[in-house]
Amino acid sequence: TTTTTTTTTMPTLVLSSKIPSDITQQWSLESITTSVKYVEYVGNPCTSFSPGGECVECTGDCDDDSDCAGDLRCAQRRSSGGEELVPGCVWGPGSDSLRFDDSDYCFLPISQPGIMNYVGECSSGSYLCGLCEGDCDSDSSCEGDMVCVERSGYSAVQGCTGEGGSRDMYDKDVCAPAQVPSPTPPSPTPDYLNSLIFNSNGCSGNSPCTNCEGPCSTSNDCEADLVCFQRSASESVPGCVTRGSGDVSGTNYCHEELTNGMPTYIPGDLTKRENGLVLSTGLSARIIAQTGSRVSYTNGGRSASSFHGDPDAGAVFEDTSVTNTGGWIYVSNSEKSVGGVGAITFNSNGDVINYEMILENTSQNCGGGKTYWGTWVTCEENGSSGQVWEVDPALPSNSQRNFPTVLGGTGGNYESFAYDARDRFNPTFYVTNDSSSGSLVRFTPDANTVQQAEQSGDYSNVLTTSGTLEWLMLHPVSGSAGDASGTFSWTSSRNTADSNANQFYQNTEGIDIRNGLLYFVTKRSKHLYILDLDALTYTKTSTVSGAFDGQPDQIKRILDQDPESEMLYFCEEASSDNGIHARDYEGNFYTIIDSDTLSSETTGLAFSPDNKHMYISYQSDGLIYDIVREDGYPFGSMRLDIKYHAD
Repeated sequence: TTTTTTTTTMPTLVLSSKIPSDITQQWSLESITTSVKYVEYVGNPCTSFSPGGECVECTGDCDDDSDCAGDLRCAQRRSSGGEELVPGCVWGPGSDSLRFDDSDYCFLPISQPGIMNYVGECSSGSYLCGLCEGDCDSDSSCEGDMVCVERSGYSAVQGCTGEGGSRDMYDKDVCAPAQVPSPTPPSPTPDYLNSLIFNSNGCSGNSPCTNCEGPCSTSNDCEADLVCFQRSASESVPGCVTRGSGDVSGTNYCHEELTNGMPTYIPGDLTKRENGLVLSTGLSARIIAQTGSRVSYTNGGRSASSFHGDPDAGAVFEDTSVTNTGGWIYVSNSEKSVGGVGAITFNSNGDVINYEMILENTSQNCGGGKTYWGTWVTCEENGSSGQVWEVDPALPSNSQRNFPTVLGGTGGNYESFAYDARDRFNPTFYVTNDSSSGSLVRFTPDANTVQQAEQSGDYSNVLTTSGTLEWLMLHPVSGSAGDASGTFSWTSSRNTADSNANQFYQNTEGIDIRNGLLYFVTKRSKHLYILDLDALTYTKTSTVSGAFDGQPDQIKRILDQDPESEMLYFCEEASSDNGIHARDYEGNFYTIIDSDTLSSETTGLAFSPDNKHMYISYQSDGLIYDIVREDGYPFGSMRLDIKYHAD
């Protein structure tokens, strides 16, 4: 019997061989043939348990570089919640106990200038760090005139890319070119969505002006359905924002005639404080539920049970009961060890009339998503015990199914759910997995089950009947975790996909699908991935500066699906910017809601069916807010569920 070891020829890499005596750097190019190498703890110190007294690649515990064979170095790790990797090595199945301790392991450094790269501990006396390399302790640890840039987690560094990649070590400082500060430009008058725009070419019938644009003389100078608002000075233009750089006194502007009075909502103009929030001008906020307290009803009554703890993902469903015509239900996950799903019911006026738990005896219910037949899928972030459950918002807990869907398979830290049902007879369903080796799940249901559901209108068996489970494999264009694009495929081997996730897309969280594009984010590396489900290609961008930073075409592609939508709203978690944010049609970024008194992450973003109520939660504070526009207009919003979580 012949045993075959499968190896893969990787793209050309540059091996680092630095000579301590004269601090000279020498490089050699070679093609590397490699197979997956798993981290292995052999003992402390590893030299006592290794042939020849030197530790080989991916083994530990080492104390310093001298413990490692040849050109290997000792990767110095701290106990950082499992965030610190070993470059070139993979955490194998069942290795969580190793990942979460502070043992150090031998690894082979490589050179990839311009890309975040941990090459070992650098010092002024023996081993200098090159461009985007770390870990450095001071400027003297860096080559040439570069400086040592302090980092937190996987924070970005100007002049470098690939933060959070397979060679980037958590919390390690890197060397980068010294940045010459740019002169501070004068502060312009802030412009907002629908700010007045002065067109120096003027408006005419052949070149009509858009909403809030001028100067116009008559309505014939404006686009269809717009009128020219005549001004003698700086009067407010209905539906537009004055005071901006395009507001010229005495100039007439095109605008949309209003049927419900003057709008007062100015997205991003954070001027109002209410109930612990800082709100954009024209918004109002009320607290409708708080952890540990019974929920108050509009009729003066209160719920029988207290509101659940750690409210997480949420969604709104129309209430189909005959006793609450025009009402709706807001479902909210509970990410407690004794978790579940709660439901707040509203009447047609948006008043609270009921609260109850509709799913119990589950744990760590984190994210989720809606099905196209009107049920809520809730995900347990609970390791090997984590499953994916389907809940009918209109049913009490004792009427829900007492078994999970088949999407969870053998368990996982499941986060969020989405579907692609462009072809209703061939739908696919997707679940993210918040684990360093947690691959994204695709479920294709049994064709006969789907056909029966479409014919009968009863979809209760679609997610609970066996079908085909597959897991995502990313193939970066050059095989590097720092690549911004590539192709992807699906495999029936979860172990294979989990190893791929560990290399290229760890800790997946929020997910959404629009018109054949699958969007998901990764918490560790703070990246947004966009998968074209038809072309089997993907792109990757950083979310450090906000989702869709520099991607106005993606915003337009989403908003074009709904002509009534003006902005794309989403939650984002950051150390000092937990709130609700949005981007408009041109990709401009707005902070809609913020707080300087609440420190927990925001989640559970959802809108009422008429788009006049925005619901959000501040999780660890246990608060659910109802946000409305004071002018009575709807938000005209489209929500994208791509948020990443703090935990």
